[in-house]
Amino acid sequence: MSHADTPTIRQRRKLPARYSAIVTPLFISILMSCIVSGISTLNGVGLISGFVNVWMQAWGTSWRCCHVNVPEVAGSMIRA
Repeated sequence: MSHADTPTIRQRRKLPARYSAIVTPLFISILMSCIVSGISTLNGVGLISGFVNVWMQAWGTSWRCCHVNVPEVAGSMIRA
């Protein structure tokens, strides 16, 4: 494959705009809850053996809460 055959950013397929109302809040809730739960877990238990397992359990719980609330909050911000 030559350099001329590789797709540029503009040529790559993008996600249709109609899915942005679903995909964007999902992505934001995953990223936000992962970072916040990681920092919270690190502050709570410290850097212990098995930290990643404790973090993933905390992240799973926080994501379930966050995923439900992000679309609601985003929707209310758009309507305001």
